[in-house]
Amino acid sequence: MESSKDHHDPGGGFRNPWDSYQKRSTLSLFGSIRKDPEKADVAALMLLAGRPDFNIIGSSQRKKARSIAATWIGHCTFVVQMDGGNFLTDPIWSMRCGSFPGPKRVVPPPCELDELPSLDAILITSNRPDHLDKTTVQNLGNRAEWFVPLGVGEFLREHGVTRYTEMDWWESRKLERGATVVCTPSQHFSGRNAKDRDEALWCSWTVVGPSSRFFFSGSTGYRSKNKKGSRQDRDLLDRQDYGRENGVAIGEFLPKCPAFRQIGRQYGPFDVAFLPIGGYGPKSVMSAVNAEPLDSVGIHRDVGAKCSVAMNWGTFQLSDEELLDPLRELEKALIDKRVPESSFLIMKHGKTQII
Repeated sequence: MESSKDHHDPGGGFRNPWDSYQKRSTLSLFGSIRKDPEKADVAALMLLAGRPDFNIIGSSQRKKARSIAATWIGHCTFVVQMDGGNFLTDPIWSMRCGSFPGPKRVVPPPCELDELPSLDAILITSNRPDHLDKTTVQNLGNRAEWFVPLGVGEFLREHGVTRYTEMDWWESRKLERGATVVCTPSQHFSGRNAKDRDEALWCSWTVVGPSSRFFFSGSTGYRSKNKKGSRQDRDLLDRQDYGRENGVAIGEFLPKCPAFRQIGRQYGPFDVAFLPIGGYGPKSVMSAVNAEPLDSVGIHRDVGAKCSVAMNWGTFQLSDEELLDPLRELEKALIDKRVPESSFLIMKHGKTQII
């Protein structure tokens, strides 16, 4: 198992230790938020939203012993039911992301917190407000054990949570029902304001059960576009999937985050991976920390996912791509990489699906 501490910054805090990462200023990362999504896109998502069925995994509809049930609450929040255990990821039930006037939620949560099944673990990938929502933390409290990356426990304590375990990359814990929770790397950042950038760690999560296993990436990047060059060159890259040279995407030659292949070798193949497809615009700014669909397909392959589920789209307008652009770009990426559409699922808000 990996044991390197290269992600621990000698000057304090944490860092992404790979050539695939180029650090951008906090201001540049948050300076491109769109004010309002298109009304027609919002209407479509609202119309398609449904209600969870947390009992489906134990019903007659469960045909396979290795089934996993996933319910998409929105953004990066899922209820994952596997091997008799219930896992909640990056929960946010608030109608705004972060402090007012943060981006408004496009599709309301499909259920209340008290409608959730009993939880075995709550998995947090970052202390950023869209992954660790203060109000949701206060309302969930100590109803389950929280698993968080290093440095996040202080925030939980400040808001009344005492049942938590802080973990470093590649550390693992075994749960009562037999599943093992592993804190695995991701290429992202942390911070709840402009002053605490990267003071806490960020991560992905691997959950290995007696018969099934899933990977939850949280928000993550995969490659970084070269920030050198003219504005015209960067705009061209934004429009053309890293640009093309002799018919080959230039992005193919950029360094890729090696962590996902390491995760795949150590713990794959996965029955399902939950991977981000949105929050990438402009790509010349956001690519280092938020994967576009083309990169997400690369992560899907690297971790050895039999099936992936798209997340980090359609719930909050956090970047400058159109609300439904991630779906269009995912379709193109799957065709480009010759990955079957059935291998990368698009779920509707509130719907529960057997995978």
